[in-house]
Amino acid sequence: MALLVLSIVAMTVSLAAVFIPLVFMSGLMGRIFREFSITIVISILASGLVSLTLTPLMTSRMLDNRGEGSKKTRMERAFGAVERHVLTRYGSSFATAGISATAWVLCLAGNRLPTLCRPESFPIGDSSFIRGVMVTQEISAIALNVGFCDKKRFRDVP
Repeated sequence: MALLVLSIVAMTVSLAAVFIPLVFMSGLMGRIFREFSITIVISILASGLVSLTLTPLMTSRMLDNRGEGSKKTRMERAFGAVERHVLTRYGSSFATAGISATAWVLCLAGNRLPTLCRPESFPIGDSSFIRGVMVTQEISAIALNVGFCDKKRFRDVP
């Protein structure tokens, strides 16, 4: 139970932390997104509170006295049949290595597809370059750093 509580709290705090910087944005965009971000943060915190308090309470009331030998309801039988059918079909579809390998190759090809596009199909703001920084010890010699950069074929960046 403690692991579940910890994961719910961590997820709630991290999701809320993502939207908090939008509250402090300045300018026109800040005014547009301020209400949106406050609403999202409050709803995420409320969702975390509900999942820690009300959901376990309601679940314990609904699942009261439901042991292994108890009679199943109509909904439990229906969902159980659907679940067995899905698991049977899903398990048999990946029984052969060919289907798994084909799915893997298609995913890999789908990831490489954007690199094959023409550069003019991207927006103007996306056609920039990547700048790298090399951090070394303070006592290292400049000649060693230049030699390292030449060896790794780094170019000078303006």
